[in-house]
Amino acid sequence: MKEIPSISVAIATYQGAAYITEQLESILKQTVPISEIIIVDDASKDHTITTIKQIIHNNPTSTRIRLIGKTQNSGSTESFAQAIAECHGEWIALADQDDIWRSDKIELLLATAEKHNSDAVFSDATLVDADLHELGKATLWQTVNFGPSMQKLFLNQKPLAALLRYNVITGATLLFRSHVKDLVLPIPKEWVHDYWIALLIAATGDISFTREALIFYRQHQQNQIGSDARSVLAEAQDARNKDKEAYLAEASQFQQLHDRLSAAPGVDPNKLHMIEAKIAFLQMRFAIRDGSTPRLASFWAQVRRGAYFKYGRGWKTLMKDLLM
Repeated sequence: MKEIPSISVAIATYQGAAYITEQLESILKQTVPISEIIIVDDASKDHTITTIKQIIHNNPTSTRIRLIGKTQNSGSTESFAQAIAECHGEWIALADQDDIWRSDKIELLLATAEKHNSDAVFSDATLVDADLHELGKATLWQTVNFGPSMQKLFLNQKPLAALLRYNVITGATLLFRSHVKDLVLPIPKEWVHDYWIALLIAATGDISFTREALIFYRQHQQNQIGSDARSVLAEAQDARNKDKEAYLAEASQFQQLHDRLSAAPGVDPNKLHMIEAKIAFLQMRFAIRDGSTPRLASFWAQVRRGAYFKYGRGWKTLMKDLLM
């Protein structure tokens, strides 16, 4: 019988007393044993700490649960980074404090990763409200626009090409090999942890997925994701309202990604060139709003290069810049 790898779960909590019990119970009931759960609390002022300590006291399994409480709130990115740093398993799963896992989540993710020999794997999710009632028929992937064309890039082992368009990987569905810790840590404060981790793994390895919805992804007042099903005119209005400096800030973020990969051994130069092109695209989007470059000439140059479809959301991004 094949040996089951050790699994660590990294959780960041903040004001999560209302939901953390259900989440931890769903993790402890996995069909594959969980070796450890590392929880970093971001200075909660409710009963999150007390609730977790009670769960640890009553834990009927062999899973080690470790709670690290911070005295000052510093945000979820730093909390997840700290939790990941403390994980010792061969695989690391990320978990939000307010979701619920299907009991076979880890089993199916491991099977998918093994089948494709991938360094990370993620799944779809069922969207539910605070009381776990399903929110219509749409799944998480439909909401983040992870459709056939983006899935094809992953299936063709081109996850970086997909993720340079936009992020489709939600951390709460992600499982990755622990050897990438040295590459992803520390996580820059400017980044959302899951996108940073996914991009680095995509640039140095492969990412697979399963179409199964393996978590119930809660949507409530403190945790909302936005649907992308909006009109072109609404998108164009957003482009007018968006601070031009935001494009420069995003370019700076991808420069951080490029710098991290440049310092790592054995990274494919073609992957670095792809990130450089993404940075140039974002800098162009800033420049045409700043007036520092001829708007239409720069715009059409990027259109001819196919940049709007390689590094943005295709026609939506193109129309934002054309109609701004």
